[in-house]
Amino acid sequence: ILVDSNGTVGGTIENAGTIDAVANGIGIGGSSTVTGQLSNSGVITATSGLLVDSSDVGSLVNSGVITATGDGISLTDTVIAGTVVNSGTINAADVGLDIDNLTAAGSVTNTGTIAGDTAAIRVVNSAAAIGFENSGILDGDVILANSRLRITGDEARVAGDISGDAGSSVIIDADFTAEGSFDVGTLDLTAGNTLDIASDIRTASGFTNAGELALAGNSVNVTGDYTQLAGSTLVINATSGSEYGRLLVSGTADLSGSQNLRVEVQPDGQLHHGLRLEGVLESTTLLAPAAIAVIDNSALLNFIGVVDANAIDLDVASSSVEEILGRQQGGGNEGIGNTLDEMIESESIPEGFQDYMNALNALGTNQELVEAAGQMVPAVNGGGALLNIVTAQTGANRTVQDRMRKRSPSNEPCTTGANSWIDPFGVRHLQQERRRISGFDGFSAGIAAGHDMCLSDRLLAGGALSY
Repeated sequence: ILVDSNGTVGGTIENAGTIDAVANGIGIGGSSTVTGQLSNSGVITATSGLLVDSSDVGSLVNSGVITATGDGISLTDTVIAGTVVNSGTINAADVGLDIDNLTAAGSVTNTGTIAGDTAAIRVVNSAAAIGFENSGILDGDVILANSRLRITGDEARVAGDISGDAGSSVIIDADFTAEGSFDVGTLDLTAGNTLDIASDIRTASGFTNAGELALAGNSVNVTGDYTQLAGSTLVINATSGSEYGRLLVSGTADLSGSQNLRVEVQPDGQLHHGLRLEGVLESTTLLAPAAIAVIDNSALLNFIGVVDANAIDLDVASSSVEEILGRQQGGGNEGIGNTLDEMIESESIPEGFQDYMNALNALGTNQELVEAAGQMVPAVNGGGALLNIVTAQTGANRTVQDRMRKRSPSNEPCTTGANSWIDPFGVRHLQQERRRISGFDGFSAGIAAGHDMCLSDRLLAGGALSY
């Protein structure tokens, strides 16, 4: 479909079928005008799926599939009175959405997929900043020039680097995992949202965090300034003394609004008491209070923030395992806690036991710690004393029952006088292994003594004690 040479369409151009073209699927050029919508809800296979050059269009919508050997959608010296919306799929060998001098009254919104081998979106030049909204997938680099990109929706992805001029901006308004680096004018993470990142950030005018910035177990370089606003948090994923997240800021790190840090201890970690994680945040200039608020996901480990000139370190300390176990009902684990505390304080972990300690460090609640400690002893741990009492009572009861049967056989009158007696008893208890939990084999013994007498031919009274 081609509109050219000052052509005018006073309505909508829509493809709902299939276009297979050598050049452009739909082309609007030569100072032409489409007053309505330029739309594709079908399938276009061409060098360029939709092309608008030196022309005016009411709005542009793709809800279908565009496959291009060049650009998916190309907009050059174009005026769009409304919006540009993609809810379909664009796959391009060059650029998914290529823009060179676009004037758009509305935003450019992607809820579908835009993929390009050269770039997903490329803005070469624009007289006015373009507002991009992405809650879909941008598969490739995003080149903004002086435009703005807002990322919304927790399913949003940008599988590439995001770059722009000094006037460009990126606003992350969703839980988002960066799959590339940032090199833009400003970067803003909004409140209530999380940015997971392992790549570098470069800004001309600063990176502002109002949510949660989560660093993987590596160093993230921020070229420019970094600011934490009230309520925001810097999250450090930590595995060992040499593998933990670090934020390295070339300019000023301003934590005066929020100095909150959170440490996420990894399940395969090798952290221990007495360790120092140096430089979890480093900067040329640090604005932070002396006291750093640190929380973590470990019931056993604690992290203490230490301001060291223009850096923040974290000292690792352990809570008392004995105290944690002792606060739980049932008892029996305090001895284990004392042994673990001695190993922790001496920093001497027996060979082959470090993996177990690492697993303990990653447990998030006291109850999980109690349950883990209980796995180190036989299944009767914490109930041995109770088991002995019950067993002794069982033995004594059986002795008394035997005595009653001997003194007063069934349906026969009680005729003998008062008698005192003493009898030993013994009971063996055997528990097989169950579900990989060790069993046990024990023996309880004691002695029972009593006195009984016939009160009538139908009533026998007595008492007994056992030890």
